[in-house]
Amino acid sequence: MGGSATIAGTASAVDLAKAVRDGKTSLGFRYRLEHVAQDGIDEDALASTARARLTWDSAETDDFAFGIEVRYAADEHASDIAKLWLMLDWKW
Repeated sequence: MGGSATIAGTASAVDLAKAVRDGKTSLGFRYRLEHVAQDGIDEDALASTARARLTWDSAETDDFAFGIEVRYAADEHASDIAKLWLMLDWKW
C-alpha cells in the first residue's frame, strides 16, 4: 500500500499527502497600545492588547487547498480568560 491519500474529485483525484507535505506555517504577533483624550471627560482612556496568530495552509493540489488558523488575543482586563479562535477553511 502506498503512502499517498487521495480524495476523488469530479475531474481528478486530490493528493492529500502532497498538500500536507508542501504546506506552509506562519506565526504572527501584534501588540497595540491606544490612548484617547476627549474634551469634557476628566479621565483619559488607555487600552493595551496583544494578539498571537498561528496559521498553516496546505499547498494547492488539483484546485484543492485547506488551512487552519489559531488566534489568541488578550487585553489588560483579561486576567484568566482570553479569546481563542480555531478556523478551518478550504477551497474546492
